Amino acid sequence: MKKTTYLLTLIMITVATLSSCASKKEAAKANEKAIGDIDIELPCEVTNDKNHFRSSQMHNSTNLSQSIKVAETKAKQSLAGLIQTTIKDVTEIYSKERNIENASEFSETVDGLTRALIKQTLQELNVVCKKTKQKPDGSYNTFVAFEVEKDVIRNGIDKKISNEAKLRQDYDKMKFTETFNAEMEKLEAEQP
Repeated sequence: MKKTTYLLTLIMITVATLSSCASKKEAAKANEKAIGDIDIELPCEVTNDKNHFRSSQMHNSTNLSQSIKVAETKAKQSLAGLIQTTIKDVTEIYSKERNIENASEFSETVDGLTRALIKQTLQELNVVCKKTKQKPDGSYNTFVAFEVEKDVIRNGIDKKISNEAKLRQDYDKMKFTETFNAEMEKLEAEQP
């Protein structure tokens, strides 16, 4: 009797263990499918590098021209924000390293010059990619990517600062360029 009970217990434990392992494998497979059923490749996907600011966006609309216009606007806004943020970081680091007496005034003035430069630069962007696809429902997906060379931005800032007598006193072109290049390398390293 003891042997029979022992044997039945052993069989039940074995069955429970095997079914537990099987359900874990099934759960892992189901989880795998839920996490990444389909890989989607987006046209016009770009990344920044140490020489370029880049931005890509998309927009879906039932109106073709609206799809294109909104995708372009979103990409330009994204690019402008990226440039603005990077220049702000560069200006703050530069001001601290140079021990500029009135650093906040210097930063605010450079920020204003940068906004004007960005507005001008957004008119002359390089189109890296532009694709529009029509979906089965008749709507349009537009994908667009723009880029601007870092030197265009850096040279534009240099020119604007050089034209401002008050800023020129605190401006060391070589040090500013060095800080700018370091931030561009950092931006590239942050890319996935």
